[in-house]
Amino acid sequence: MRLLLFLLLPLAFTPMQTEQTTGFKIVTQNTFGGGSSETTAYYLPDRSRMEYQTSEGYNARDNSDRTIYGPHTATIRRCDLGKMFFLNLDTHEYSESPDTGVRLTKALAAARKALKTAAPRPPSKPTLRIETTTTDTGERKLIFGYTARRVIVTTKYVPLEGSKAIAQESTNDGWYIDLDTTLSCDPKYPPGSRGHLFAAAPSEKVEFVDKGDAKLGFAVSVVSPSSSSATDLQSSPQQARSKTEIQVVELQRGPLDPALFEIPAGFKLVDHINPNPVRPAQPPSHTESFWQRLKSWLSAKF
Repeated sequence: MRLLLFLLLPLAFTPMQTEQTTGFKIVTQNTFGGGSSETTAYYLPDRSRMEYQTSEGYNARDNSDRTIYGPHTATIRRCDLGKMFFLNLDTHEYSESPDTGVRLTKALAAARKALKTAAPRPPSKPTLRIETTTTDTGERKLIFGYTARRVIVTTKYVPLEGSKAIAQESTNDGWYIDLDTTLSCDPKYPPGSRGHLFAAAPSEKVEFVDKGDAKLGFAVSVVSPSSSSATDLQSSPQQARSKTEIQVVELQRGPLDPALFEIPAGFKLVDHINPNPVRPAQPPSHTESFWQRLKSWLSAKF
């Protein structure tokens, strides 16, 4: 009887532990221009961790192309704590702030409440139209065991009367799967709703036009832009010379170590974590060195 009880106890506790720690590990390769970077992300329903290292290319004094790298960093989101933690894994330091998902959810709730009580405003005449066309090509293939669909998204910036914007067009070609990595504290949007992310001058009055109802989802491969052009009033279209590609190279579902979402022992709390690389100081050129020596000599004489 004791032996039977001993064998049953591990079976009784294993499903609970697996359910609490089962999540996703996703490794993404980002290629931009002549450089690349890799991001490793871990997702549980109420927390996430993203590890990355930024890089920067520059032209050195000897006219050679150089690449410098920032520290190895990680961002941890904890919905249960309502906080975000930024870790410098090289210096063993971290900072913290309120979670962006929690702040955005509160901001959206306040905005919806304000819209209900605010007096209606007369519609303003738009100066910039942003047209987004989403097209499902009908192509399907298996990626990491998921059925992926190829969707092409074309975005046009169309300046209207009074606009100072430049006409632009870009096309993103991607493969998407049904995988939800949002956290429990992220904003909840109505089914079928769309968000718009854009950069425009404050003086522009933007009008959004959405065409097509193709479903997106989680991007496992996106080329952005596969084609792009910009035109101003005095010039012909200029084609983009570089592209950005996002490619998921690893996607696994399984138990995750809870320690991934904790601040490691010995890490020091600081005010700010800088993830950017620091460009090394370059020695002065021969001409600069000569003038520096001359100024030093003159200051010593006079």
